[in-house]
Amino acid sequence: MTAKQLVAQCSNIRKKGLLSQLEIDEVQHKCYGKGEPGRQVRGEISSPPPEIGYQAPSAIGEGSLSARGTDLKDRIMAKLETWTPRSRLPRLREVPSEGLLDDVNAALRTIPTATITDTNKLIYNTAAVISEMLGYKLNSHKGQYPPWRRRLEAKIKEAWREVSQLSELQKGTTKKVPKKYRKLSISEALETAKQRLTALASRLRRYTREIEGRRINQLFSTEPAKVYSQWQGNNMRTAPPRLETEQYWKSIWEKDATHNSNAQWLVDLRADHSDLPEQGPVTITVADIQERVSSMKSWTAPGPDMVLAYWLKKLTALHERLAAQMNQLLVDERHPE
Repeated sequence: MTAKQLVAQCSNIRKKGLLSQLEIDEVQHKCYGKGEPGRQVRGEISSPPPEIGYQAPSAIGEGSLSARGTDLKDRIMAKLETWTPRSRLPRLREVPSEGLLDDVNAALRTIPTATITDTNKLIYNTAAVISEMLGYKLNSHKGQYPPWRRRLEAKIKEAWREVSQLSELQKGTTKKVPKKYRKLSISEALETAKQRLTALASRLRRYTREIEGRRINQLFSTEPAKVYSQWQGNNMRTAPPRLETEQYWKSIWEKDATHNSNAQWLVDLRADHSDLPEQGPVTITVADIQERVSSMKSWTAPGPDMVLAYWLKKLTALHERLAAQMNQLLVDERHPE
């Protein structure tokens, strides 16, 4: 059993309450002997925290990669150098073979990344390369209509064609009757086709209004000024100069102000929290990464980075790197752009 599988088993036992805490402590004592009482199982199997500022090891060179591993590395590097807007990755009907994943992970160990943003780009482009190798096509057309709209427009186009055919049939210029209307008279079929066309067009307008309303609500929650400018027809508004903006906010936030530091509510707050222990430093380990991604659904809808959880599970060569770079974020207290 691998460390990842053991982490998943321990987590499952705790979540479902299959063993009591006393039974867990007894198992720990039998396994580790002098273990501290109440010590968590996850702490025992977790690897030591990776060094802060970790980068991919360069000891593995091109010569140690297989022919397919070298080809995968070349494809991934070419994908990284060619910037394209991210599109949603396809859901795989058949998962890649273990041999292919082993070669991919070997290739990833030879590609260094400086920040967690670079690692995220590496994950996405690796997933895109594997998907293309398996015969999937990535939808990279920016601004393309969503599937529901394309389906509705196709139905409307078909309804228009049926109305046109039935109109020509009523005039006597053609004898071709659409298959679905052969049991109706010409006038009834034409009226039915027109009603269907009207209903589909009305549905398209309603769906479009709902989507636009959700878009405006979402935009208003983050950038209300942009919504107002759109309503007023001022879509060409430019951002103010950076120096002017900095001076404006500095005059507000950097202005010295005096406050009553001995207010009664502050005294009560300090008294209520005087005995709280200070939180110790947080260190993210590889086991933490493995346990978290193992509990995620593989094909659930991705976030803004378009990376599916399946790839976070399978690209195990990057787990140590992700843990180290997350620790670096905690130390630096800032994130890269």
